Amino acid sequence: MFLWLCQLRRAPYSYDWIDNFGKRSPRVADRSFADLALDQEFMTIFTVVGFAEEEYIALKITAGWPSRVFGDIALVYAVEDTGNGDTFVHVEMWVPLVGRFLPRLRRYLLAWGDLLMMRKQLRVISDLASREA
Repeated sequence: MFLWLCQLRRAPYSYDWIDNFGKRSPRVADRSFADLALDQEFMTIFTVVGFAEEEYIALKITAGWPSRVFGDIALVYAVEDTGNGDTFVHVEMWVPLVGRFLPRLRRYLLAWGDLLMMRKQLRVISDLASREA
């Protein structure tokens, strides 16, 4: 499953018509994307700030236009072995509560929008990982 999380470096694996400009996310994993490094670009608008192979990937929104548009966002994708042969993946998203009405509204809308996008994303990569297992 961690290999498929690393594939997010090259494509979003959610609703491609929205966040991949209509181009379908690849359906075959490329092992070279599992070679993570700090400060590496991830999902176009994020930067890798930490990782442990087969455990987690920590991301922060890239400075510049992404942080101006979306705010200061941090994500952690974590992989857990359940012990019975299954793998559990969860995502934590941190968006600070700053400003008054408009920044708070943006935070609220991002949370609900990302819930839908990440749900689709995790389902797709889970299906792809299961298919290759």
